[in-house]
Amino acid sequence: MEKQSPKDASANSKMEKPNSTNSIWTQKALLRRLARSPESRAKFVASHISNGIAFQIRALRNRNRWSQPKLAEEIGTTQNQVYRLENSSKTKPTISTLKKLAAVFDVALVVRFVPFSQIIAWATGTPLTDPGLSTTSLAVPSFRQEYGAVEPSFGSVPRSQDQVAQSQEQRRIPIAQESPLLADAAD
Repeated sequence: MEKQSPKDASANSKMEKPNSTNSIWTQKALLRRLARSPESRAKFVASHISNGIAFQIRALRNRNRWSQPKLAEEIGTTQNQVYRLENSSKTKPTISTLKKLAAVFDVALVVRFVPFSQIIAWATGTPLTDPGLSTTSLAVPSFRQEYGAVEPSFGSVPRSQDQVAQSQEQRRIPIAQESPLLADAAD
């Protein structure tokens, strides 16, 4: 029988967890943060957009094995502007620039408003079925509509479009109906 080195064992254990996520957030922790205030939600969304776009531009450029000057040439700008696009604290790209980047990288660009349950699922690596374009998905519920009044209780984290629609009808959810996921989120 062949001995397995610790290095091989750790490689195998990584292979056994294909559905695991490297997310730094749990649903409960992120919801707790977002429930603090509208300002806290706005800061999270802004940071999520800025960092996500900057990291994706760099990842797509690296995927194509392009230097910053090469990408700059492709989109008709300067190397310094590409550097700024890849550094989220330096610049905020316009929709026009994002369209150019999408065309150059031959990828789609999606810019739309979504309910907080969707960004929570996305940020935490939780599977979520996207409802696509529909009348219900276009009329995005606010944080309070999804989760009820923030003080003193939360609603449950919607996992389907039916639950989102139902949460729109329920403005305030009693503590007795809280989901186990959020049982201590109000603490």
